[in-house]
Amino acid sequence: MSNSDPSWSRDGKTLQYKGHKISLDTFRSTFVHGLVSNAQRILRKDLLFTDIPDVPLSEISEDFTNTTPGYSFMTDLRNSTLLLNGFTNIPARKPNFGHDATQIYIQSINTFLELLLILILVTGGQPPHGTSLTSLQLSNVEGFARSIIMWKTDVFIATSDGNLENPKPVIRFLPKAVVDMLVLYITDVRPFLRHQQFPNDPLSRSNFLFPENGSFWSSDRYEAILKRVSAMHLGVELDLEDYRIVFLAIAKKAMPGVFDEEGNCLVA
Repeated sequence: MSNSDPSWSRDGKTLQYKGHKISLDTFRSTFVHGLVSNAQRILRKDLLFTDIPDVPLSEISEDFTNTTPGYSFMTDLRNSTLLLNGFTNIPARKPNFGHDATQIYIQSINTFLELLLILILVTGGQPPHGTSLTSLQLSNVEGFARSIIMWKTDVFIATSDGNLENPKPVIRFLPKAVVDMLVLYITDVRPFLRHQQFPNDPLSRSNFLFPENGSFWSSDRYEAILKRVSAMHLGVELDLEDYRIVFLAIAKKAMPGVFDEEGNCLVA
């Protein structure tokens, strides 16, 4: 076994990988919970300007079968009153929002989105292939279904399985703390930014959750964010391939028989 192969301590609580030790407690509390805490702080303090409210998911309607271009729960007429009132009503709290404040607001959004991206990665199950996460779309477009869908009191995201010839969707449910932040960003933060009519605003006018230059965040940006965030919160710099290896080692430890050596799920 080489130094780059993951191995477990005798008590099964610490993973050693590339000379680094990653304890399960550190992964859960410092990494995952730390990401949630930091993202919630930015959303509360810098984007909503109030405490994070309880998101009434059960009151949001969505037609799961609707494939009409442009459709999402945000355009569903049954939600018009709920969305018009807003969960937090940001403009009422920040009526005077100048150019400089808007620039700072956009910087805070980008920081929040970076944390949200990694939270979706680490809480959404098996790591997806390529740019499946960074290319998430908010509403249907011609030939492509929306990626974020309400289902009763849950929200799930649909990513590709990485098969180029016959791609199939992979459904990923997220924990409530991540769902609440995702929904509030879509329903409150993006509309508020659009309300400011900021010139060349690349965020609120894109159909991508992670927009950049008319498209979505590149794999290079994605990997750079993961390296920086993992080094800060986990103490180990992980690129995408490193994270897949670490995830698989932890998943096989926690759920024996679910994944093969290549990381393929054996449970239909």
